[in-house]
Amino acid sequence: MATASSADVYKWTDEDGQVHYTQQPPTGREAQEIKAPPPPTIDPRDAQKQIDDLIKQQEKQDRERTFEKALKKQKVQQQENEEKRCETAKSNLQKYQNNPNKLVRMPDGTVNRITEEERQQRISSLKEQVNVYCN
Repeated sequence: MATASSADVYKWTDEDGQVHYTQQPPTGREAQEIKAPPPPTIDPRDAQKQIDDLIKQQEKQDRERTFEKALKKQKVQQQENEEKRCETAKSNLQKYQNNPNKLVRMPDGTVNRITEEERQQRISSLKEQVNVYCN
């Protein structure tokens, strides 16, 4: 009797005429061995091309995921930066609105008191910043 491989099956009929298919031949009965067909032959070049294509596809997906991750991180960073700008603009606006005699450090390091006109201009500018950064 031939040794069965995992894909081979045996066809046999019991005493009641019932047909059975099993992977092991029955004991004490005749059975027809049905050989599994061989797997299709694959050209090694075609197989290698399929593997190379799968690798390229995986690399492309990895690059896309990496790009999407970086884009998401960049968007989160931009959102955080805008929130900081919004808070800074609100804080500065409140300081100018609540302090009519505001002292301002000039670029040369000196400290000067701003005029009411300068204060109102700065308040107007800060309101615009709040509108831009906080919406």
